[in-house]
Amino acid sequence: MRLNLLFLIVVSFVILGLTWFLNQPQRPDSQKTPTKAVTQTDAFPPIPYFTFTTIRNMEHKITEYEGKTVLLNFWASWCAPCLVEFPKLLDLAKQNPEDIVIIALSVDKTKSNINRFLEKLDEAPSLDNVIIGWDPRQEIAYDLFQTIRYPETYVIGPDQTLRLKVVGADVDFSSEEFLEKLPISETFKKPR
Repeated sequence: MRLNLLFLIVVSFVILGLTWFLNQPQRPDSQKTPTKAVTQTDAFPPIPYFTFTTIRNMEHKITEYEGKTVLLNFWASWCAPCLVEFPKLLDLAKQNPEDIVIIALSVDKTKSNINRFLEKLDEAPSLDNVIIGWDPRQEIAYDLFQTIRYPETYVIGPDQTLRLKVVGADVDFSSEEFLEKLPISETFKKPR
């Protein structure tokens, strides 16, 4: 009797474990994730065309920003490094309202999580050149840009080509080294 009960418990745990394992979301092999924080592309490939919806339910096309340098940032409310990085992006946008557009696409499942994240910031992103979007099914983040680690930022040139990829929050967006890599006009103002 005791042996049957022990056998039943072991089989139950095996079934539960297999069910949990098989229900995990499938993600690409982590070895394909770049290890460098900043990667500059040699040839400037065109970015894929996409549309996105803001948290205020407005539709935008990436082509609306042709002629501007765009920082396309993928983030999530549950991502601690995103909370560190977001104010740095806002400072960069504030210092360069004519030259830089930040498109911050959240991969959160609900808008309420996004709103709670934004409330944690000292200054809510109310700048005209900061657009908060929502990509809950990761159709842009994962399907188009293969983003699996957050935050991840892509610098898109005025000609709609990919210029730079930034993985993680370890980059100082106001540093001379980073600013020199941005494809922007001569009137660009560096943060003070």
